[in-house]
Formats: sequence, C-alpha cells, structure tokens
Amino acid sequence: MVRILNPHPGNRVHDPSCGLGNLLVAAGEHAAAAGNGSLATITGRASTVRTWSFSTMNIAIHGMKADIGDGPPADHTEVDAIPGQFDIVLLNPPFGMKTWSLPASRPSRPWRYGEPSPHNATFAWLQTAAEALAPGGRAAVVMPYTAVFAQTTRERKIRGAMIEHGVVRCVIALPSHLFRETTVPVTVWILAHAGDEAGRNVLLIDARAAARKDGPTHRVLTELDCRTVIDAYHGWLDGSAVFPIVIDNITATTATVVEIRENDYDLQPVTYLDQHRHVATDQRSRALLHALPNDLVRLDAAARAADLALDRCLEGLALWTP
Repeated sequence: MVRILNPHPGNRVHDPSCGLGNLLVAAGEHAAAAGNGSLATITGRASTVRTWSFSTMNIAIHGMKADIGDGPPADHTEVDAIPGQFDIVLLNPPFGMKTWSLPASRPSRPWRYGEPSPHNATFAWLQTAAEALAPGGRAAVVMPYTAVFAQTTRERKIRGAMIEHGVVRCVIALPSHLFRETTVPVTVWILAHAGDEAGRNVLLIDARAAARKDGPTHRVLTELDCRTVIDAYHGWLDGSAVFPIVIDNITATTATVVEIRENDYDLQPVTYLDQHRHVATDQRSRALLHALPNDLVRLDAAARAADLALDRCLEGLALWTP
C-alpha cells in the first residue's frame, strides 16, 4: 500500500485507525528513503488504549516522530478524520464493526456520497478516508471483498456516487488469509480527492490467485507479486501500460465509468476481465476470419508449387533408374 501511494518528504500522512502503527512506520521509512533522510509529517489515531500503547512504542522503536495524540478516543467505535488535510491516507480498519459512531465533538456530519448503514462501518470508513484528502491526495484502504459488490440499495448508491465523482481510482482484489486478524479475502481501494480525476477509467487488479503459504493457514504476497501489482498501478497512472495485463497469477484491466454503471457499480475485477477477454477474443477472431481467404489462396499456391517441385525431383530420379 505504501509503495503504491509512494509518500515523499513533506507529504502529510495520516492513518485514522492506526492499530499497531505499522502503516505509519512503513510510510515514514519510505518517505525518508525517498528524501535522503527528509521526513513526511506523520499523524494517526488509535482506537483503544492497547493499540495506542503499541503504536506509540512501535514508532519510538523505529526512531520516528509521529503524532498519534495523547490517547484513544473515549469510544473505540468512532469513525473520524479531519476533512481535506492529508496528502496520503493509509487505513486498515477493524472489519465487521456492527456499530460505529461519530466523535462527540462532531456528532453529525454531511455524507457527500450517502449516509452509511449504522450497522456496517465499511462505507463510513471509505468516505472518511476520501474526505480526509487534500486536492491531489491519495488514500489506500483495506476493505473486505464484499465491499466491491454488496448489493444493498444503500451500499450500491454510495459506491456508485464515489465512482461517478472520480473518487475510486483502483481496486486490488487479494486472497484470503493475508492478515492474521481475519481470514476473509480482502481488497485495497485506491481513492482520490473528489473531482481530481472525475470521468477517468478505473483500474481493476485481480491478485486473488497470487501469494504463497507461510505456515498452515497464513499466506503472503511475494516480492514479485507486489512488484507486478505496483507496476500495473504506476503503468496505468502514467499511461505507459497496455491493458488487459496477464502476468502469472495476476491480471489487470480498466473499466470506464459507463461500463461500471452498466454493471450496477460492481467493482469485482473478474467482471470486467471476463468481458474484456471476450471482446479481445472476438476482435482477434474477426481479424483472423477476414484474413482467412487470402491465407487459403497463399497456401494453395504454395501447395501447387511444392507439387511441381516434387514432380521435377521424381522425373530427375527416374532418369537415373537402371
């Protein structure tokens, strides 16, 4: 996630649910390496006393400076981030939050893309991450795989509104058992500041068949897997990649907003990979059929020429027969 967003010195990096602080540490180290020791501004927010203590210790062990506040909020279910303040937002929130809340200091807020379900924090977190971005900012958010196709009216409308406003830039589908905290397959959503790239196509990467086993249940992405995903994203970003891409167990394609709208805002990469494979196959088939008559004429002429050459050889051999 950090290598995809590529934080640089001077960037304002934030994690609104920083857990053990691993994403903040990785972002700080990445930015420092990119800037010959110069630093990004790192901030975060822990949900519980335990995670606040561990993240504080983790950051200190790595010799970094980061502001994660003086302690967690009074309510560990709070979903919040300061709007419009950050260049990079990294977020791997707790899954399966059946209830969530807003902070007492901001007990109500407008939801630009639709009010999330009070019984599922998924789209509250996604909207919070997106709205925390400054112009030109990017967010990477880990979500359960179900978020890309959930068909409740409320979730589909929010997902659709985020797509139509250009907030959703990329979805990466990953295998199950990547995180020790959950066994479910996950996705990484790359989000942009609203309006920065409205109307641009969306990159969809399917890496569910990637990763190798690390113990009886845990799986990890190899460096090659990570490099393939990162290269696909940056190739899409700068326009140098040609899609669809198929490299080992990772595939990637793009979809227009119109295509996604026609599929009820389904963001499963496989939906569009299958469609684009069929289109590509149909186009190749039409090209082959168009060229087939000329190929048959050419092959027929070559066959006749071969027959004549063989006849001459046989006639020559007959002259030497005793």
